[in-house]
Amino acid sequence: MKEAEKLMLLNTVLKEFFDSVIPISQKGGFWVSYGGGTQNVIIGQIRRRLDLRYKPVWEALQWHGRAWALDTFDNVKPAKWYKALVEVQGSKPYPWTVDQVLGDIFEELKIPPCEDK
Repeated sequence: MKEAEKLMLLNTVLKEFFDSVIPISQKGGFWVSYGGGTQNVIIGQIRRRLDLRYKPVWEALQWHGRAWALDTFDNVKPAKWYKALVEVQGSKPYPWTVDQVLGDIFEELKIPPCEDK
């Protein structure tokens, strides 16, 4: 797959992920680390699946996270998108993990696992 195609898929995956945050939270949610570790899980899953470097995935995650915060909340500064993600999911026994949410998105978009090099 060409780099441009990977970057387009990266943006599609992140849009789908953030579009699913509120509906999933209403059904029990997924665990989000207060310390920021979930951000690394999201980046790692996408990097491996699309065979991309860290920096473009991190930058796209920040952009989509900020856009989500602006679109979803009236009182959240865009730079605080991760804190808002934590708060939306709340604290409860979670029926989903971020890996499962992303796995469902990859499957829905028919993105095959990256081949080992």
